[in-house]
Amino acid sequence: MPKTLAEQLEEVGLDKIDRSGWPQTLLHLAEIIDRELKRQGLIDDDAGELPALCVALAIADPYGGTQYYIPVCDRVHASIRNAQIWREYTGRNREELAARYGLTIRQIQTIVAEERARRHHKQRGLFDDAA
Repeated sequence: MPKTLAEQLEEVGLDKIDRSGWPQTLLHLAEIIDRELKRQGLIDDDAGELPALCVALAIADPYGGTQYYIPVCDRVHASIRNAQIWREYTGRNREELAARYGLTIRQIQTIVAEERARRHHKQRGLFDDAA
């Protein structure tokens, strides 16, 4: 079985590889990945740059040389926020949630209603399939 990229890089020694000709965008991507993996506690601070570099190279392999649009994550962030609001909602804390999330009470009510409908529909679908 062929060695993984991580195994190859470890075998050679990352510090022994001349990266002066590597694309700066790739190295910057690896830095961002490294910082985020460590911030999230997914790797130890002393893990070195190998995990992040492997992830950056894994992304670069299929997309290297192409112009690839990376979308803004507004909808991702909003869906996470909405799930948090649903989890924290008690029926009596609309004002508190509005203040915490920088939204209006009406927006909180709309989010709760949408989450309730989405979850109810999903739950009904599960039961409908079992019948």
